[in-house]
Amino acid sequence: MRKWKRVDTANGPRFRSALAPHEAALLNSLVTSLLGMLDERESSSPADELEEITGMKDGNARPPDDETMKRLLPDFYRSQTGHPAGSATDESLNSALRSLHEPDIIDAKREAAQRLLQTLPDGGGRFELSEDDAQAWAAAVNDVRLALGTMLEVGPEGPDRLPADHPMAGHLDVYQWLTVLQEYLVLGLMGKPNR
Repeated sequence: MRKWKRVDTANGPRFRSALAPHEAALLNSLVTSLLGMLDERESSSPADELEEITGMKDGNARPPDDETMKRLLPDFYRSQTGHPAGSATDESLNSALRSLHEPDIIDAKREAAQRLLQTLPDGGGRFELSEDDAQAWAAAVNDVRLALGTMLEVGPEGPDRLPADHPMAGHLDVYQWLTVLQEYLVLGLMGKPNR
């Protein structure tokens, strides 16, 4: 992957880069998997008769069981006191907020992922993004990083490396590649030159 180059044009900034064929295929696979996870979560929502009347989507009130989806769709509220008596209230509040907002969050994540796939160069190569497309790429790559980082149990302290014979060693390399891809794109969006 090449660094992102920001080019200011009369129609606004454009963001240019290039991907090797294997990088484009990998990104396509990861983002397609993310879309599958979002679709599965959305389809697990209970049927809502009110949606048929009002057109308002009602999301799943229960948090995801899967750790990866919990990272992508975290609780909205956490008690500052940590008092056990507040946990039922916290759970009720999170249920209501999740039911109300999760459909829109899933839609936004899906839209960013689909936009990345639509602008991803088939078979790799050079490509150019509008600012809106670049924002979608940053969001979708972030979601893929969150999902992969959760699977790898990446926390604030790492891991930076895994032994070469570790079954997840290659996945950590992918996670680090996504981190660089996202960092350079965010720097470009901020108007800062890539290091």
